[in-house]
Amino acid sequence: MQSQIERRLILCVDGIPYTAIERLRHQGMFRFFQSPSRIISPFPAMTNVALKELFGAASPSGYEAFYFDRELNRLSGGASNYIRRRTQSLHVRTYHHFVDYQEPVHFEFLVYVAPQAIYRADLDRFLARFQASDAPMVVGYLKSTDGLIHLGGQEKLDWALRLLDEALTTLMDAHRGKMEITLFSDHGNNMVGGRRLKLKDHLRRCHYQVGSRLRSEPSVVVPEFGLVSFAAVYTASDPAPMARDLAQLDGVEFAVYRQADAVVVAHQSGQAKIAYEPALRRYRYEPNTSDPLNLQIIMQQLKDQGQADAEGFIGDRALFEATADHHFPDAVHRLHQAMSDQVVNQADILLSLADGVYVGHALFDSLVELVATHGSARASSSTGFLMSTHRVFSTCLRASNVPVYLNLKPRC
Repeated sequence: MQSQIERRLILCVDGIPYTAIERLRHQGMFRFFQSPSRIISPFPAMTNVALKELFGAASPSGYEAFYFDRELNRLSGGASNYIRRRTQSLHVRTYHHFVDYQEPVHFEFLVYVAPQAIYRADLDRFLARFQASDAPMVVGYLKSTDGLIHLGGQEKLDWALRLLDEALTTLMDAHRGKMEITLFSDHGNNMVGGRRLKLKDHLRRCHYQVGSRLRSEPSVVVPEFGLVSFAAVYTASDPAPMARDLAQLDGVEFAVYRQADAVVVAHQSGQAKIAYEPALRRYRYEPNTSDPLNLQIIMQQLKDQGQADAEGFIGDRALFEATADHHFPDAVHRLHQAMSDQVVNQADILLSLADGVYVGHALFDSLVELVATHGSARASSSTGFLMSTHRVFSTCLRASNVPVYLNLKPRC
């Protein structure tokens, strides 16, 4: 079948959950495609982080466009960063360099004013770009789907996917089946609205100095931009006490920070520790006074099966297969990875929030009514999809497994 392919289209649709694709396929949509695979996004489940892994790109500056710059000791980016990021020097191969089409900059903001109109325009512009190209492979990225989901939830998501299905079906018919389409998403969405968590107020009550720079030991910086279910926290002091204080805030499921060579997961009722042996690619999850990830039963089962060594380390592959269906999928690997080299300006503490709460800029919260979001370590937020018209992939993959199937090179 691969030998019959005359052209390839690779398209990323932002924020589409695996469950949505599966549900609509059962209704007869996307009939040209093989069965979809689940893609587990890195934590936090954010576009910048996920597309780094999916495209095999360079690390982004921060988790969002607005971030804390450690070298300059200040908050940087924001709306202006949407423009600047697309004109970065060519030696910094962020995900923007891997696509032939992405929406115009102003669409990123207008989607929150007129989501359906912007999505239609985004899809139409992409299709026009594809039709005008004679390249054997075209790579596109539809970002407007995520904003549409944030404001419209499942109803608007289904509407958007019906339009996409109709457009892709037309393309397949026109190419008489001799075009491979690979469709995937960067993360999911939890389809739950809720309330904005006043994280900075809590930190002030705990006697920390919240600001835009790190000046002394009690000082802390928390970038607030999009309305999302994770938070990045930067501090000049030992992160352990602050992580414990943050874990006590209602709505925070857990806080993660690095302690020497280990990663600590702090919870209201205690903490656990993650250790990693890179040479053997083995992890150890050690609940101390608590089991924040609810993994103790699974870990014991793996030990009973002989998967653990004398020190309690379990192979990465065995752990992935045992926890991929968990409500915090692949959490041990993802949380350890999250405190490594995901972004240039690594946070000292990362928070995963419960469904129904989010953080972000107060102005954005006052302007929109949020009905879905992402960022947390939960499956709903973290699970995207991958499917092809011509190929069948493994049932479940990490985002970092995907580049070998896409085989992309920088487009500029």
